[in-house]
Amino acid sequence: LFDAGEAPWVFYARRSEGYVAVWASQYNGTQWTPPARVSGELTPSFNQEVVTLRDGALDCVWQAPIDGTFAIFSSRQERGSWTEPVAISSPEASAWDPSIAALPDGGVVYAWSEYHENSFRICVRFRFGATCDAIRPVTAGTDYALHPSLAAAADGSVWCAFDRAIIQGHGGSGP
Repeated sequence: LFDAGEAPWVFYARRSEGYVAVWASQYNGTQWTPPARVSGELTPSFNQEVVTLRDGALDCVWQAPIDGTFAIFSSRQERGSWTEPVAISSPEASAWDPSIAALPDGGVVYAWSEYHENSFRICVRFRFGATCDAIRPVTAGTDYALHPSLAAAADGSVWCAFDRAIIQGHGGSGP
């Protein structure tokens, strides 16, 4: 990923001091900066996706456990440091496989697979600054939808592609 100043960044999940976390490092033109922990104290944190926003900030989204289930979190790199992680998904459902896209008006849209009523569905949520709108299901939850991928067009429209598993109970995680 390149930031607004065209500096390259790398993001990765790494085990350090017994914890798996999301880390980032930027190439400053001569060397890579020391790794910065993006995901805070949430662990294990992994499956990260990142975008550069219109204002030049970076937004990183990932999945991590909370209260016995998995949730989607976000942190922004602003003025040289990462903000405290913010929960994007609902605590009532287990969420995996986040996706993110920057919007032309400066906002961002997140998507994820959510386990809801014994099946997976795709949900999205828009964020403008510090404000997130309501979570919106994209699929009904009866079609076993997984692995969302987002794209935002110049006119602000959002496209969401996803897989639909036809073998119930499979979803790529079992026999």
